[in-house]
Amino acid sequence: MRGLEVNPQLMRSETKKGEKMNTKIKWHNEDYDLGCDVSKLEELGFTNSSWKDDIAPSYSNDKMQIFFLNKNKFDEHKGRSKFSVNKILDDETLETIYETNYFYKVLQLAEEGK
Repeated sequence: MRGLEVNPQLMRSETKKGEKMNTKIKWHNEDYDLGCDVSKLEELGFTNSSWKDDIAPSYSNDKMQIFFLNKNKFDEHKGRSKFSVNKILDDETLETIYETNYFYKVLQLAEEGK
């Protein structure tokens, strides 16, 4: 599976008044808001697997890859949900198994798929 080394300083979950904020990463040299706090995914063994040629930033483990889409910013994402959950079939092939606008659904699938 392709991966992109990401400087940990470029990834951040910001805290404001004790609440977790959305994680932001550098993607195509700009801040990209993932629309959620990915720390729960990281607890489940997911790591940043964003690659410059992918449709959006992603987190993955050895079984699943989750893309973080932004339909307000990218035409390629229009008509799609915020999160695209994909089963990894091999190094080059993914099968979309679920799309949702709700991160708790992503976490449920990630928990079931571990």
